[in-house]
Amino acid sequence: MSYNKSLICDYITCSFENADSASGAQKTFNIPASAYTSDARGDYCLVSVCDGAVNALSHMETIVLCLKGVLNSYSTNPKLDSIIASFSRVAGNDTTVDDCAHLLVDGDLQYLFKQRPNQIVFETYKVDDGYTALNVGSGVVTFKFEYLNKEAVVEQSFGEAYTAAFPQV
Repeated sequence: MSYNKSLICDYITCSFENADSASGAQKTFNIPASAYTSDARGDYCLVSVCDGAVNALSHMETIVLCLKGVLNSYSTNPKLDSIIASFSRVAGNDTTVDDCAHLLVDGDLQYLFKQRPNQIVFETYKVDDGYTALNVGSGVVTFKFEYLNKEAVVEQSFGEAYTAAFPQV
């Protein structure tokens, strides 16, 4: 489905070390209103991760980042209801492994999110049998917020009347 998106996006970069609150694998960032270019844009937005890396010196496993507060996600594993990015170590040119885990998702995954949030909260998990919470001490992730035209969303979501294939008797 194609929505009428704003041409100007907001980008918020969160450095793990500068979290306003950190509790184990969960990081919380308070975002001031001044971080956003305008408060006059859409009531809806799509959020994605457009770039990021984590220090993986002590983590050999793939790491997933789950964004809290998304509006359109479900998972059979409650911990993983909104995986927005995954990071994995890659081999360097000399076949050694980098000290940095690189982003594997490039922004194609988008969730419906509240516009201009005053907080961003995410958790990190290592990909193992139990998806163990993982306190990643250093890293950075950049979120992209694309605003949607409210009228276009309503029209595309509710604008068509459907006839029931099997009318109720």
